[in-house]
Amino acid sequence: MREPGEVARAAREFAEARRSRGKVSTTIVVQVEERAEPERGERGTDGHAARDAKSVARQLGVALRPMHPGIRDPALASYLVAEVTDPTEAERIAARLRSCADVKAAYVKPADQLP
Repeated sequence: MREPGEVARAAREFAEARRSRGKVSTTIVVQVEERAEPERGERGTDGHAARDAKSVARQLGVALRPMHPGIRDPALASYLVAEVTDPTEAERIAARLRSCADVKAAYVKPADQLP
């Protein structure tokens, strides 16, 4: 088992490595309205009436993807995520997504931190 100081140092090194590669992103979590049954020929979140949210996301230059890919549970399949590289834009994007008729909730996920 690692000592607390080792864990904290490893976490700092990991975060620094991500920053240095330019891969740090901010996650936006979106919940769309559920539909009990997808329409014929639909799969994944398209069966959850996410078309408006996906269209708005494309206009804003982000892609919504399933948080739980391959899940058939309607409650879990209603969650989508988008990754943005500019944290200052994340809240604006989340606010715009919240205005979509098919979006129940949208928020910027806080950065991961050690306890």
